[in-house]
Amino acid sequence: MFQSGALDGWQERLERHFAALAASRAGSGFPLFVLEHGLNEGDVKAITHALHQRLRNSLLRPTEHWLVWAVYAAESGYGYDGQEYWLSFEEHMPLWNDRGKPGYLQIFFSRFHKKYNGVVPTGPWAKNFCNICWPITHAILPKYFQRQFAKAMFDVRHDLARASNASPVEIGQLIAKGAWDASKRFHQFLEQEELVGRIALAMLGRQAAQHGSPLNPVTLARLVSDLNKTREAGEWLKEAKRVVGDRSRGLYLPRSSDENATGATSARTPSTSTSLGIRPALLLRRSAANRWSVVLEVPNFEDVARLGPDLSRFLKSTRCTIAGTGGAMLPPGWTLYGPQQRALTSWPGSEAPLLSFEEHNDILDNVLRGEVRLSPGPIWVFRVGSDGIAREVLSRGVRTGQTYVVLHRAPLKATLAYCTEAGMDCSGIFATEILMPDAVQPQDVAELYRAGVQVSKSVRVWPAGGCPPNWDGEGHGDWLSTEEPCFGISHDHPVEEYLLNLDDGSDIRLPGAPANQPVFIRLPQLPPGRHTLAVRPRRVGLSPHGARELEGWIDLNVRDPKPRKVGTSGHAGLVVSIDPPNPSLAELWDGTARLNVLGPEDREVQCSITLSSATGATLINEEIGRIALPIGPQQWSQRLRKFTDEPSRAQKYFEATRGRFTIKGEELGEFVLRLERDATPLRWVCQFVGGSTQIRLFDDTGSESSAKIEFSPIETPGRIQELAIANPVVSFTVTGAGGLYIATQGKQQDILFVSNPPRSGIGISQLLIEPNLVDAAADVPRLLYLADLWRRARVAGRLAEHRRSRIVERLIRQSLVHFCGMPWINIEDRLGSMDDTQSLEQLKSAVDMRPNFAAALQAELRRTTTGNRPSLKWFSDVCERYGVCEDDEACAFALHLVSAPFELGTLYGDRFLSLLEEAKRRPVLVRGARFLAISAARADLANSTFGLPGWRW
Repeated sequence: MFQSGALDGWQERLERHFAALAASRAGSGFPLFVLEHGLNEGDVKAITHALHQRLRNSLLRPTEHWLVWAVYAAESGYGYDGQEYWLSFEEHMPLWNDRGKPGYLQIFFSRFHKKYNGVVPTGPWAKNFCNICWPITHAILPKYFQRQFAKAMFDVRHDLARASNASPVEIGQLIAKGAWDASKRFHQFLEQEELVGRIALAMLGRQAAQHGSPLNPVTLARLVSDLNKTREAGEWLKEAKRVVGDRSRGLYLPRSSDENATGATSARTPSTSTSLGIRPALLLRRSAANRWSVVLEVPNFEDVARLGPDLSRFLKSTRCTIAGTGGAMLPPGWTLYGPQQRALTSWPGSEAPLLSFEEHNDILDNVLRGEVRLSPGPIWVFRVGSDGIAREVLSRGVRTGQTYVVLHRAPLKATLAYCTEAGMDCSGIFATEILMPDAVQPQDVAELYRAGVQVSKSVRVWPAGGCPPNWDGEGHGDWLSTEEPCFGISHDHPVEEYLLNLDDGSDIRLPGAPANQPVFIRLPQLPPGRHTLAVRPRRVGLSPHGARELEGWIDLNVRDPKPRKVGTSGHAGLVVSIDPPNPSLAELWDGTARLNVLGPEDREVQCSITLSSATGATLINEEIGRIALPIGPQQWSQRLRKFTDEPSRAQKYFEATRGRFTIKGEELGEFVLRLERDATPLRWVCQFVGGSTQIRLFDDTGSESSAKIEFSPIETPGRIQELAIANPVVSFTVTGAGGLYIATQGKQQDILFVSNPPRSGIGISQLLIEPNLVDAAADVPRLLYLADLWRRARVAGRLAEHRRSRIVERLIRQSLVHFCGMPWINIEDRLGSMDDTQSLEQLKSAVDMRPNFAAALQAELRRTTTGNRPSLKWFSDVCERYGVCEDDEACAFALHLVSAPFELGTLYGDRFLSLLEEAKRRPVLVRGARFLAISAARADLANSTFGLPGWRW
């Protein structure tokens, strides 16, 4: 019989260790983590072996050796692969399913919290995953998250450097800001803001001097060592620590006699709110000798995406349009692949933002109103550079010896010889070219001033050293927060002194200089935002009460250095958008994620995918194909289906836990998407063992009761029966052709469809399996419920996607019989080819005895295929015009019924059943809506799963 002495010894040793550690942190506010156990690798192996022997002896008691079990669980959490914690836990503890319970983990770690002030999991993820949240949290930073954590710290290193007095929660929020494009699992981990902040502080060495280290030095060294094993992660962490350390040094303006003013300037903050750097730039390009076109350059919106995950998701999933371009919609994510350029065909108004999105977002709308607008008119001044491109001068000032183009809403009233009219490729605006002479007469200055143009001649301020990005030559440019901006100042006559003013602060005096002799100054590093440096010279012999001098000024747009965008490079000619923006592995593989790739029409891109298992083993590393640009959802779906239908790939896919999807376009750029399986608190896990399919259920909801398990056979999908499974945690084999397995625990539900093809004598009819709907054929609500159930199921096994699609289509088809009639359905069944225009014409004739109604719908649909997704308000208008229906709600319900039937209950609530009965009394209305839906799907206006259009309502 097993002797428990070894475990008793480990328990006593760990209790002494954690008691001492808790005493050393008393009063610091720092919680303890179980991973701070101080054991070496050999100790952990010995504990694992002793626990395994203990389980071989008898059932586990939750109060026995609880601290040893907590250490083993935390070590399993440290090796967490992002998918299945329990598989890792049970790898060296195979008897756990028989002798232990998932809920014991809460007991172990809750006791640790009470006795030693252990950390408590927080956030939505911890609330949903009540069991595994404890060991993963006490693992501090699981290996699966380490690379992403180091990258997030690197991306916000400058913010961390400025946050010298921030709390752990605020530090955690900064890390989350830097991880806006990280994986879903990592975002769930980041929900624990205080935990994330404390880890970051420990990594940076912060707060150690005042309160002691937030982490055991041995444990911290282990984390840093594991991070450094991945070269990239180690370099990111090293650079983040360097920036945070370097930022403590002070930088000042040149000293003046006014010491107080100097001190005030060195600590000054921007007078305006922090700039996101998304103000579009206006450029003019010559289209002919005396003609110009207007180009709007839209910068990258990554800084907006970093404001929060909701904004990141919105930008990735919402289309946008640019004012003055005719209203054409640009794909989701277009603003994240900047800078982008678009030619304007009409001059936009200054009241509305230059960029607008298809849907509203209050935060983004406010940002657009503030930053993404034209500078106020009525004139706009552009200086022509040596490259022939004219860039906007925000000060509207002109200098001698330079060439300018002035845009104005009304003809410019200037009769000067060096002012000539120019043509524009943009309607609603006029242009005048001004070739400034080397000397300007006073009357010319006055005439230009009356036209709204100011001649700058009193003082010149320019960047010294390297020219900053976007420098317009007249006082506006971009700087990094890590730079010390340097400027030269000169004047065309002797100057007694210069008065410098940064952001409306106190004046700083600098000695003057003779005429045309420059003076150089250096500013301190400035925080991100917009800053203004004003320079005002005082002439020699000029009374302080005399005429006011004109000011020279510099508008500094300061931002942090931008990290390289994860997984992408060179997006100049390649724009990729995916809906949803962060698809799971299942959504991409099943084809439910819509893919659009824009680029030159004469080019091809290479699409490939790599899948790996939980252990990191590569399962698939293959090219999906070379596809000609542009790629639309339907073209992508067809190519993907050919790839995924191969049986051996289908089996390897279900064993995969993560992957990478890559689109390469050579010099056009590269797009890389991380893929992960979604993990839910209640989930089925499928494995293929020895030619058979085995499934098991993981329940991390923390419920004391067992989950309800139901089964629906593939042959009779309308029949659902409850299964009595003694222990669903233990794998069981799927028999027969397979079917739908439904697990329900409170509000949590997971649905898995397992397909087992026949082993021998395979024929076409056996492969497809025509479903028998006798149990649901007479009940439309049940037919729609079943269709939604099968539609939402995850799939496993060969031919699973084909069989699932066939069942859903048959259920929808059967529901439509109640509204459209069997003759209509027979015509639909003949629509097997996209080129089958004859059957479509037969449907058009079958809508109604009056052919004009269907013809009007078809004509209106063609009219709305450009610009926005079809606005279907006109459907009600056409129905009313042809006497089909005057009830707007009934028309909307009919459209939902035939194109989005799975949302009816949510959209209409208590009205659902009554509207359903009313639709049965209006067959012409439903047939018209169905004809419209089929026409839209064939035109690929918004094609979605199962051939139904996915219009937004």
